[in-house]
Amino acid sequence: GEDASRLNFTNMRSAALEQLYQDFELRGVEMFRGVHENAAELAEEEDAANTQFTAVLKAATELVTEIDIVKHQMSPCFAPHWHVEALWSSCVAHVCSNHIVQQIGGPDGQNLPELTITQLLELVAWVEYFRETIEETFPEVASKRDMKKTYFEERPELFAGDKRTVNMQNATDSLAWVNNMLWEVHRLAQEEFLVRNRSQTDEWLEKVYGSESVKNQSSDGKLTTSLCEDVFSFSSVQLRTIRERLSKKSDALILAVCIILSHMRSKQIHSRNTFLQDLETCCAASNDFTRMSEKCEDMISELMSQCEFSEDMIATMEASSEELMGVYSSDAVYSARSVHIYVFDPIEEEIGIRLFEEDWEETMVDNDLAISLVRTLEDFHEDL
Repeated sequence: GEDASRLNFTNMRSAALEQLYQDFELRGVEMFRGVHENAAELAEEEDAANTQFTAVLKAATELVTEIDIVKHQMSPCFAPHWHVEALWSSCVAHVCSNHIVQQIGGPDGQNLPELTITQLLELVAWVEYFRETIEETFPEVASKRDMKKTYFEERPELFAGDKRTVNMQNATDSLAWVNNMLWEVHRLAQEEFLVRNRSQTDEWLEKVYGSESVKNQSSDGKLTTSLCEDVFSFSSVQLRTIRERLSKKSDALILAVCIILSHMRSKQIHSRNTFLQDLETCCAASNDFTRMSEKCEDMISELMSQCEFSEDMIATMEASSEELMGVYSSDAVYSARSVHIYVFDPIEEEIGIRLFEEDWEETMVDNDLAISLVRTLEDFHEDL
């Protein structure tokens, strides 16, 4: 009788664990079932695919968020060897990875080129959130980033041989595999995003530098154009869009910023001389480039204050921004120095050939040319 009682108790525990796991799995299935039912209703709408993708990520985010809730609020209600947080996390990892991989056309991301930049950013951010959550909850998962074992098509066996306890080795392996598989998705999505980021940056730079800037003159006569505002209004919008969708310590954010800064630098180097057409445009360009250097410094300082980057990444971004600011500053100096070209060219055309000739020495005894030269220079000085 005693043995039978013990046997029944053992069976009850294993049955309870199995039921708990099934209930957890059902929670995930139900979450995504609602997403797909809603997608079916919207199938005829133009942005149905975008709507479904967003809904899948939203559902996945909610499930991952509940890992922390299960760990701190639910797990303490059970015996420690039940490892309730491992059961829940395994279910979440399995169901979320399956649905996300379906959305992007398989583990190799066949459909990634069809996603918008915003969707790529959201996917990158979600994978980073998943990895951070899993590795904080199960630190041993971080040490298995090169795991090869896969549980893609079938549910991993989480219970030990007697079914009375959770096999934490299997659970950890399962989580590590999903973690690594999703990080490959992260790499592919990030690469696609950075390619788009380069293209988008080049497009708006071409548009800004190819358009005629609005000329301005302050009350004290300082000449500027709208070039600075045009360039940095676009870059600020682009950076804000990226920053709002990625975490404060995302490497993808740093890489995107460095690409934008690099392409801004390249465009400035190739376009500088187009702004130096006469005396006024040289003055305006010098003032514009000085302001652009200051604006770049302010933009990067603001970004750094709002994010939490590693020291290596901070050094990378600082180097990239300093290169751009260096180009703007040197171009400002070059533009100011170029003023002399437009001062002395007309002087040379008018009187240059007559200076120091015999007539100048013998006939123009009243220093007519010298006086003309001084007055011309004085006029230019007043203009400056």
